[in-house]
Formats: sequence, structure tokens, C-alpha cells
Amino acid sequence: MQNLTLDQIAQTAGDLPSLPTIALKVMEMVGDPKASASDMQRVISSDQALAARVLKIANSALFGTRSEITTISHAVVVLGFSTIRSVVMTSSIQRVYAEGTRRAGSLSEASLWEHSLAVAIAAREVARWTDALPQEEAFVSGLLHDIGKLVLNKNQPNAYAEVLSEVYRGDISFVDAENRMLGFNHAHLGAIVVRKWKLPASVVNSILYHHNPGMAPADVPACALTSLANEMIVTAGIGLEKRVEGDWAEFEAVKLLSMKADTVHEIKEKSCALFAAEKDSLMS
Repeated sequence: MQNLTLDQIAQTAGDLPSLPTIALKVMEMVGDPKASASDMQRVISSDQALAARVLKIANSALFGTRSEITTISHAVVVLGFSTIRSVVMTSSIQRVYAEGTRRAGSLSEASLWEHSLAVAIAAREVARWTDALPQEEAFVSGLLHDIGKLVLNKNQPNAYAEVLSEVYRGDISFVDAENRMLGFNHAHLGAIVVRKWKLPASVVNSILYHHNPGMAPADVPACALTSLANEMIVTAGIGLEKRVEGDWAEFEAVKLLSMKADTVHEIKEKSCALFAAEKDSLMS
């Protein structure tokens, strides 16, 4: 079957399991100055499965709570709206991955989810050192940076299986293999999806340019942050790819963020340790 064009795939992006209506509502409320903590509590509590997952994630070391959170109202007060958005997005996106495609020769969506979650953690840690993005916005950008791969795996399983075969057979990246074989790459498609979900422009751009942040027409620091977080996790071997760690001082994103190599090493080690400590609870 002939490969679909990017425009054609964009038109079928609705086939991707949608974010729950409640997750979309939570994102709207984060930007609404009139929304109250009790409003947020009511919205999340209306979905019992989501509420249970939110409490589980909120009590993980990932979000640094010092005492056990037992109710949604307590979670909203302790964590705040922005962090609650990250918790809800983590729960909701995990559902999207869980409902994905499972075919012989297809992308391992469990590995992709593992990688995405680790990049989200790393992105937030990088954000602690820079003002490129607010920490929780950085977390969401990292969480969603490879969502385009999931769409391709679902909507074009045969064509994407060929991409995977090319990547694993030779010395070629996902982006290069996708561009060569499909005429576009997962970053393009990911940007289309998150724009449809009405996420901030900085998140859209950080996904679109996470492999070439210097080419971004806007939000360059945000794009560099996501790019760096991704490279940290790839060189750590978490997920689908593994690259040998190079000289961080020469990495484009590090230069764009004016960071030192020692700082990058420190953030990478901290991020990997945090992910390792919480992997079992967050992957289940």
C-alpha cells in the first residue's frame, strides 16, 4: 500500500485514542484564573479510575510529596494546579499507550512509554537549572515528545515496521529513516497531534524541533531543553535507542542553553536515578 502523506495522516489523527475529556478540562482549568481548587477536585473525582491513578502518581517520589496524599482535594492543594496537570497528563497518556497497537515487528510501545516518561523526568530536571520552560510544562513536553511514533505505529503499522527494521539494521536514526522512507518524521506528526489537543505553542514547538532545536523559529530554549532531555535518556539506553554519550559541550542543545558539561552529567544521573526508583510503580 502506498504510504500516506503527512496531510493524510494528520487527517486521520483522530484515530489516535483521544485524551480523556477530563484531562482536556484539567488543562483548561490550569489556565483559568477563575478556577478554584474545589473545581479541580470535582473534575478529577468524577472519573474514579483517573482519580485513583492520580493519587498513586502523586504519592510517588516523582512529585516529591513529603507526606501521604489520600484525597484528590489534598493532592490539588499540596501539588498545585501546574503539577496536577502533569500528574493527570501522565495518567492519561499512559492510557493512550496502553490502548496502542501490538503487532509482530511493530514498535514496542511499552519501551516507548518508558522512554517518554524518563525524558519527562529529565526535562523537568533541566528546567530546574534553566528558565527555558516552567518545570511542569517541560515535563509535559518530554512526556509527549515522541507521540508521533505512536501514531505512526498505529496508523501505518506496515510502513513503520519497515522504518524500524531500517533503524535496527544499520547506523541510522529514527528521524533519518522516517524522512527517507515516509517523507516526514515523528516530530512533524507529534506537533500536529499536540496542537489538536490545544497544548501551548511552546510545547508544540519543543516537540516539532526536538531533533533540531537551532532551526526553531520560536521557543528555541524550550526546544533545546526537550532535545537535551531526550539525548540524556537515549545515551542512558532507556527505551528504544541507545547511543554512546559524546562530548556534551559540543551538543547543540547544551550550547543553546549555555550549560556546562558537568551540569549535564549531574542532571542526567539524577534523572536516571529518579526514574529507576519509580519505574515499577509508574509503568504499571
